[in-house]
Amino acid sequence: MIVLSNSLNSVRKDMELYRGDLTQLASRLHLDGIKHIWIDGGVTISQFLDLQMVDSMTLSVIPVILGSGIPLFNPIGKEHACRLISFQSYSSGLVQLNYEMKRTKVLLNDK
Repeated sequence: MIVLSNSLNSVRKDMELYRGDLTQLASRLHLDGIKHIWIDGGVTISQFLDLQMVDSMTLSVIPVILGSGIPLFNPIGKEHACRLISFQSYSSGLVQLNYEMKRTKVLLNDK
């Protein structure tokens, strides 16, 4: 398990503390054969979204209205379109929404 943190000084023996470039981390994981990663935490998710490195996202809605708290996402540079691909509701009232991230096509100039 890799823990991304700028405030921690150490993690458990079976974990790695990472404080570097997220693109380099993703490249390293890809070279190691890792195909799926789980990202948690509003700041971290927002950074991966800004880098367009999120293919799918699961949002869990818990039936509690909070008076205050930490936002789900930090401010990000632009809107990111999503397409609902499935959902699951549970007897507890929890609903999980599974989204596919829509990509903006980028055309490259051959010069």
